[in-house]
Amino acid sequence: MQTGMIIRNILLSILFLAINYKVFFVTLTAANDTFLTIYQICIYFIIFSLVTYIASFNKQINNIFIIFLLLLSLVSVYFENTMGIIFDKQIIKNIAATNIKEVNELVGIHFYFYFLSVLIFSGLVYKYFLLKQERITVKIYFLIIFSHIILFFAISQINYVVYKTIIKNDIEKIVPLGPIKAYIHYLRTKSREEVIVKENISKYFHHKIENKEPLIVILVIGESARADRFSLNGYKRETTPRLAALKNLVSYSNASSCSTSTQSSVPCLLGRSKFKDFSFPISEVSFIEIFKEAGFQTYWISIQDESNSIATFAQEADYQIDLKDKKYDADILDAVDKALQINKNTLLVLHTNGSHMDYNKKVPDDLKIFKPLCNDDYTECTKISLDNSYDNTIYYTDFFLESLIKKIQHKNAFFIYTSDHGESLGEKYAGFITRYGHASPYHLAPIEQTHIPLIAWFSNDFLDENNLTMKSFDKSSKVSHDNIFNSMLGCAGFISDAYLEKDLNICQE
Repeated sequence: MQTGMIIRNILLSILFLAINYKVFFVTLTAANDTFLTIYQICIYFIIFSLVTYIASFNKQINNIFIIFLLLLSLVSVYFENTMGIIFDKQIIKNIAATNIKEVNELVGIHFYFYFLSVLIFSGLVYKYFLLKQERITVKIYFLIIFSHIILFFAISQINYVVYKTIIKNDIEKIVPLGPIKAYIHYLRTKSREEVIVKENISKYFHHKIENKEPLIVILVIGESARADRFSLNGYKRETTPRLAALKNLVSYSNASSCSTSTQSSVPCLLGRSKFKDFSFPISEVSFIEIFKEAGFQTYWISIQDESNSIATFAQEADYQIDLKDKKYDADILDAVDKALQINKNTLLVLHTNGSHMDYNKKVPDDLKIFKPLCNDDYTECTKISLDNSYDNTIYYTDFFLESLIKKIQHKNAFFIYTSDHGESLGEKYAGFITRYGHASPYHLAPIEQTHIPLIAWFSNDFLDENNLTMKSFDKSSKVSHDNIFNSMLGCAGFISDAYLEKDLNICQE
């Protein structure tokens, strides 16, 4: 029976190798190196064999463990094959922060049928394959574990540079090892990231401008909008005709996000840390606190259900207005009207639903101008219908932003809009892996998930008071979420020798 246990684990390893065939095929096609692919398969085979043996000292625990690995792998492969989602730590964080409404909008009915099939298959594997094996003896158990460890270290040294730079870093693409690694990483950092003690850096800033009239500053944080779908940036469809007709508006066509996930990108763009430096735990307050300390009346108005990492910034504002039960982004406008009734310097941060799945549910029927719509799972829709549903969200964003700007066009005001990240809409990766949605690991993310819109608008009164002209703003400049903190404060007249970077302020001539 010892031989049976060994054969069983070999067969299991081969099964999981087959599940991951796309990963190895990508390596083969991208690197055009057969040896590298074989090397990658050998290391995975050894690691997975070791993983399956770890719980072999107890038959029942081992069987449950194997079924867990099988379920985890097949569910992970479903999302990778249908949406191009790779399970890393950020995905785990998103799952922990999401709600049932967002889950249903994301997965659709096809996933539930698939999951039922996976449960039936796993049950058959358990009944006809796993239950027939006996427990491995302690002597053989330790011999196999030890031999696997020695074999792993030996083969990983054959080409250590390749192992370290390619295989070790890209293990998240291989199931079930990637999801297991991601979850361990999530648990290891969860408590540290949730304990937020922020330094109040407001004392390092001075507001130098004495306004003739109150200054209104607005930041709109969009959701899942990609820059290449804005006709302002050259898209073939007229998705942003209203914004295009406005004066004093600049749309930066070369903007990038800090992350491919809301949970990281929003904290990153609100704070002083730049993309290359940003990490959890959050250590400093955002510009909201700095505005508040300078006497601005500050608002956080959100139509999203905020996670803890974002809520900590919302709480810096004088007023937090929760509109998550509202249906459309334009429902925010009534709250904006009330905030603008007070005649004093005001900062508003608006967190919208934007272009988040389900796209059709984010747009009123009378503004769905592109048809036919994608009314099925996005992975099952035609390309044109999916594009129609998504482009309607951009058209609605255009309507919402123009409505907002009209409320402040005759005031001393400026406005910045950006999206937290972009969105994949069925584009191919490595020639055959189709991606949908977002939250890919940043170093593997396609440009559709990181190329974001960034739009700024300025009233005539604001330009006059600050001696600025629209020639000061170059729409071709390379910008990113790194510019938001410095531009919100810099454009509003804050100065700080140590904490503001002038070259990241879009209002700096």
